[in-house]
Amino acid sequence: MALQIIQSSLYDSPLYCPSCGFNVVKCENGELVEPDYTKFCDHILYEYISELWGPTYLSSKTKEIFKKNNISFTQEDGIYTLTVGDEEFDLAELSNLFDGKNSFEIQITTPAPSFQTIYYGFEMK
Repeated sequence: MALQIIQSSLYDSPLYCPSCGFNVVKCENGELVEPDYTKFCDHILYEYISELWGPTYLSSKTKEIFKKNNISFTQEDGIYTLTVGDEEFDLAELSNLFDGKNSFEIQITTPAPSFQTIYYGFEMK
């Protein structure tokens, strides 16, 4: 079962983990602050930024799910590349790998001219 998707256009607002209240997306003086990927809470499965064409954060659970599904991952310059065999993994399929009963995805889209979308996968424990 695919993840439930929650879409938002509140791109300049903080985002908190619904389970523990961790401040996932920080804002200071109305500006977004670059996240510290070493300090995400245990509920975050992944962060994927459309403008970068790849995930920037993968939890250990996500990496295990990738291994079970024969999805290889390498990281370069802070961005993961995902492959299945010789083919790139279709990131549109990312949410289909997780249990929709306990997990969901929040998509935050920035309006024109960027149209960037950031995807956060969450698991409720």
